[in-house]
Amino acid sequence: MKKFRRVLLLTQVVLALVFLFSPAVYAEDLLSGPQKVELTIGSSTVLIDGRQVNIDAPPEVVNGTTLLPMRFVCQDILAAGVDWNHLDKKVTVKKGDLLIELWIGKSAAIVNGKSYPLLQPPLIKNARVLVPLRFLSESTGLKVSYEPISKKITITQPKEEKVNKAPYAYFEFVDAEVRAGQAVKVNDLSWDPDGDAIVARKWEVVNEKGERKSVASLDEYFPVRTPGKYLVRLRVKDSSENWSQWYEKYLEVKPNQPPVITEFSAGADKISQGTPLKFSYKVSDEPWDSIVEERWVYRWKDYTGKTIEVVGKPRALFGNRTYEVALKVRDSFNNWSSEAVVTIESTERGGSSEYQFKFSDPVPGEVFLNPDNINYNSLPDADVEVEYGGPVLIFSNSPETVREPGILYQDRVKGRVRIYYHHKNGTGKKCTFAVWVKNLGGNTEIIKINNMALAGPTTDEMFLGQRVAYLYLSSQGGSSVILNRGGVAPINTGQYGKPIGSGEIIAGMIELECSNEVEITLAMIELGQDYFSAHKVLLPDGIHTRGTFENGDILIKANLKGREPEKISVGRESSSEGFIKGRDALTGEEVVNKGNYGVLYKISVHSPSRTGVIFNPRGTVFRGAAADTQGKAYLLPATGFINNYFMGAVMGVVQKEEEKAFLYTPPGGSDTPALIVFVPQSHW
Repeated sequence: MKKFRRVLLLTQVVLALVFLFSPAVYAEDLLSGPQKVELTIGSSTVLIDGRQVNIDAPPEVVNGTTLLPMRFVCQDILAAGVDWNHLDKKVTVKKGDLLIELWIGKSAAIVNGKSYPLLQPPLIKNARVLVPLRFLSESTGLKVSYEPISKKITITQPKEEKVNKAPYAYFEFVDAEVRAGQAVKVNDLSWDPDGDAIVARKWEVVNEKGERKSVASLDEYFPVRTPGKYLVRLRVKDSSENWSQWYEKYLEVKPNQPPVITEFSAGADKISQGTPLKFSYKVSDEPWDSIVEERWVYRWKDYTGKTIEVVGKPRALFGNRTYEVALKVRDSFNNWSSEAVVTIESTERGGSSEYQFKFSDPVPGEVFLNPDNINYNSLPDADVEVEYGGPVLIFSNSPETVREPGILYQDRVKGRVRIYYHHKNGTGKKCTFAVWVKNLGGNTEIIKINNMALAGPTTDEMFLGQRVAYLYLSSQGGSSVILNRGGVAPINTGQYGKPIGSGEIIAGMIELECSNEVEITLAMIELGQDYFSAHKVLLPDGIHTRGTFENGDILIKANLKGREPEKISVGRESSSEGFIKGRDALTGEEVVNKGNYGVLYKISVHSPSRTGVIFNPRGTVFRGAAADTQGKAYLLPATGFINNYFMGAVMGVVQKEEEKAFLYTPPGGSDTPALIVFVPQSHW
């Protein structure tokens, strides 16, 4: 029995020491308190976040103040640390930075050093310290409500008013290095702290000049052609209509690199003439660029040592010659590669002659090399018959270089009319070119436009002449202009009103038909002026031609013998057709169309044997066009130009006993003398 008492006493001492020296439990060591606590006066049952708990001492009201056991209030409701000093009879409550001090029987409490009155101080009852529930709850920020009828007390955590926060814009460039012409890709990592969706974006790009552009997507701005440093900015909006601040990064765009031909081969470096060539090449370029154009040339040295160059990709090579074939490529960024060259030695041993190769599979406009340097001008003339007819030709080429705005030519005509003009703006001002028709009859006139070929403005005179000829020979026409009595209207629509810069050239070929007399006027007028205003009439330059010519068509019928090569000449004064003659309606002078510009040649050929046809220009440099009678036009030559008397371009093949027609009009800007050469199959 004594032993039992000693054990019990020891146990009590240990428990007392544990309680005495155990540290106070403060709020930072506890979890956050319950969201909702429900109590009833006089009841030992408590609901904590819906969970039922029984307490030893039910809530009781003393002097209008509800009291509860200290540790239940502080730890279970407030989630605060609590300490009891039995010597000073002091209760200390600590939660975060909040320190509350209360004393038994003292009607004041200290909260963070400030004194607050108490209606009812803490008290000790049945060995329990009871503390005021509302004072402690509200001091720690809790909300306390009381229902008098049910005597129910509800304690809740305060509801924080949630302020929706703005989103954050953020992005990263996918590619560390970007070049001109390359699309810019980004990873948009914008986010919203409230979890709202990003519903809109605003991008802004600022270049080195400070020019600023807002876009909905970077695809609207990039890729760019100009290298440099670009400031890229992003702003985003969330579903709560909040916009972020601007987020920005610099992007350096480096220059686009030209393509590089890494491999180039013709399959063999020595071939028999007429052997089809099989070229292959490989190109290294930026992955976003593509090759959009090839530029082929091939060259050789003639018997004088002069380098002759032909533009275009050769199907085969001919003669005993060493050729260089060169290739350049252009990518989608408009960068040209350096020239890649292969050397090919052609030999006449074996293979096909140029006549056999190009007349067996004729390609209209293909350059004819004539490796034997045959002088086609020495060939005998074919027997021909020449007829004149067609529409009236109005030709305006003088002054060719227009020094001041004004009327270049004007005349009255009716019936079928062809208008041809070729002029350069030398006024030093921006001008436009007008061709207008005035109805001189007493009734409404319908002007039928049967053909219209307009080109320019440009500074490339030979290209311009070739373009007009090609468009005219392939044009289908089909429009009309209705003029009331005295009515005036421009007919070079699409060209009239277009600015012509100083030094630029304009040209056109229009074919129309009218039943009554009309007045046709051609003028270079200052940009912004009306064509129907009064204009000065300009004098011819004394070198070039203007005038009206009764016959705009020349029909040449060639009856070939079919045994030896033959030729016919066009565009020469000594040719069988000669130069057409007319008059200048403004001066009354007789004029000669030197070159027969604006004339349509219809060359009809009959041969008793299969015959190849070659176009051989005899001027210095030539670029033109031809067509068949079905309106299928082709360039002469198909690529580049001809600047060698020995060379020519394929026009086609006349089958045995066939009558075949070719259409040709001399191109402005080129020297017009030319031969049409006929080579029978026996000479291929």
